[in-house]
Amino acid sequence: MQTRREALVVLSAAALAARAAQPLALTSDELALTTKLVEIIIPRTETPGAADAQVHILIDERAASNAKFKTDWKALLAKFSGKDPAAAVEQEYKKKSPAFRLLKDTTIDLYYGTKEGLATELGWHGNTYVADFRGCEGE
Repeated sequence: MQTRREALVVLSAAALAARAAQPLALTSDELALTTKLVEIIIPRTETPGAADAQVHILIDERAASNAKFKTDWKALLAKFSGKDPAAAVEQEYKKKSPAFRLLKDTTIDLYYGTKEGLATELGWHGNTYVADFRGCEGE
């Protein structure tokens, strides 16, 4: 017999899967490109990647609720459209372009707000006190 919590998890997963099929602000092609791009930034390793964490869906939701973000994201996608995503990301990284910064910052911010990023990768479960937090070094 399933507990109420387990049933809610199953229902939430089913709702997210159904939601993934119908983009809110992006076209299907834009959502597919977004999926590829976020997976380049945080790929699947021994922990889930950004696509596993549904970061592309979160980006679509943000674009649906924030007109400026939607405009900026669509401009970013136009830069990468029709190109090899990995090569284009590397090129934008080398140029230190605003498009790369938006892609990287958005992916990281959203990923580490998910269970996959926060609990699975970082191991944080909300049950500890951190007296001193040393941020990431470098970019």
